[in-house]
Amino acid sequence: MEKATGTPFAAVGTASVADALAEHDLTGVIEGPQFVVGSGMFLGRAVTVQLDAAGQAGPEDSRRIWDVVDNAAAGSVLVVSTRGAEISALGGVIAGTAAARDFAGAVTDGLIRDADEIASHGFPVHCRRAHPRAIWGCCTGTEIPVRFGDVEVAAGDLIVADRDGVVCVPKGIVTDVMERAYRIEKLERLWVDHARAYRSIAKGFEAVTDQYGSPH
Repeated sequence: MEKATGTPFAAVGTASVADALAEHDLTGVIEGPQFVVGSGMFLGRAVTVQLDAAGQAGPEDSRRIWDVVDNAAAGSVLVVSTRGAEISALGGVIAGTAAARDFAGAVTDGLIRDADEIASHGFPVHCRRAHPRAIWGCCTGTEIPVRFGDVEVAAGDLIVADRDGVVCVPKGIVTDVMERAYRIEKLERLWVDHARAYRSIAKGFEAVTDQYGSPH
């Protein structure tokens, strides 16, 4: 499950995961990222960094992020919270190294730069926006719970991302949520196939529900 290839959950979209999380009374949707580099599609376990605008950023702040990238397992997702502040989260060096270390992708509510270079590495990123200037923040924690609005992301949580957005699944319920999401995804695809064949949404729904039960 850790990498986005070769697993039954690789093709499960964020919409299905969000629907499965709703059955646990959770949203899990990470608000803030609005700009996507590359395909935007990935799945992996979170490694977390907290950046803050307050204080004086120095070389040690960058090195703490480097340490996270240099030591995380393959398939990880770099998750950088800036608490919504427009400060730089990553650029070409961090993204290029993460890609070489087989990270699945990165998520931040902050800024990135070197977007074309990042895309050339085939490294998918969800961010607030791109900006050419380096606007550094202070690193106030790594591998700690970080927040994006009402959603908390802890190290080891599962991050699922695609063009619809980014969803966080708490590590304690990953198996249950992803199995539910997989079922939802499978039945909705069958629904689409039947609806297209019948040229009717209602008839497609009835055909799937009669054979497999409701998608939701």
